[in-house]
Amino acid sequence: MLHSRSMVVIAALAVLGCSPEREPTGTAELRLSETYVLRTIAGDAVPAVFTDHEFATRRILADTLVLANRGMGREVQVLEFLDKTTGEVTTHTATYDLTFTVDDGRIEIGYECNDVIIIASCIAPPHLAGMVGSTGILFDLALGRTPLAFDRIDR
Repeated sequence: MLHSRSMVVIAALAVLGCSPEREPTGTAELRLSETYVLRTIAGDAVPAVFTDHEFATRRILADTLVLANRGMGREVQVLEFLDKTTGEVTTHTATYDLTFTVDDGRIEIGYECNDVIIIASCIAPPHLAGMVGSTGILFDLALGRTPLAFDRIDR
């Protein structure tokens, strides 16, 4: 039971990323729909460790954030989980529905509470918070290592 709880908590912590070496320049309002790709976690290029503790390590291999109109969006991550108690490494894709607000260039994101899969998402939001810049988002608040740097993908 402890093992499965650890996996659930770690899965919950694998949701964010930002880079200290490149702050977003200025603030920008979000367009109708924008897509962002995680570039760095705490200055480390992706793939990078998002959470690490005595029982497990979670790395984010890829992360895409889509923010749509009406303050709704979705995040899709490819995650690698190392169970330090068994040495087993697993990889999976996780999808999270989310809501967001932007106020004066500061974005706050909350994930839908789904305590069957991701217990930490039931912690009161925001789960991610940071500044929207002209080329991306720099999150300084997350459920794992920060900052998280996401680059905007022009479509």
